[in-house]
Amino acid sequence: MPHIVSMTTWTPTELARWKASFTSERPLQEECGVGSVSTALPRVRFFWSTEAVERAPSVVDDGIVILLSGRKVGTIGQRQLVYDADHYLVVSASVPYEYAAQASPTEPLTGVFVELDPTELKSLVGALRAEGEPEREGTPGVEAAPLDEAMRDVVRRLLN
Repeated sequence: MPHIVSMTTWTPTELARWKASFTSERPLQEECGVGSVSTALPRVRFFWSTEAVERAPSVVDDGIVILLSGRKVGTIGQRQLVYDADHYLVVSASVPYEYAAQASPTEPLTGVFVELDPTELKSLVGALRAEGEPEREGTPGVEAAPLDEAMRDVVRRLLN
């Protein structure tokens, strides 16, 4: 099972169980190493990739991206956003960007995407900004935030 990047709270057993529960009775795209499936919860998808990406264009919908393993680095202009098993991404405005992803068959990138209401997300992005930090002019509503213990607990309950 995969080595979990820097976060010891997601065990290989948990990852395997979650992936199996999300993908059972659904067609998989395992042969190409990339897949995404809806869960029993509306607006929640589980995704994975065993393929590294050096540089690719993308657009992320409004929502929260939580990586359980692997790592992505998104680039918007001169700004880099790193998200991994210790940092999640909050997107309150769909913005084109480029990304690089660390993944392999033995250490896949796995994660959960939670689609949220754009109004709620704008509020969340504001709350993630460090207290007293001025709002950045022209910065799209995309932020990476540390995955603290309270958020890890929420994610574990969501996945279970």
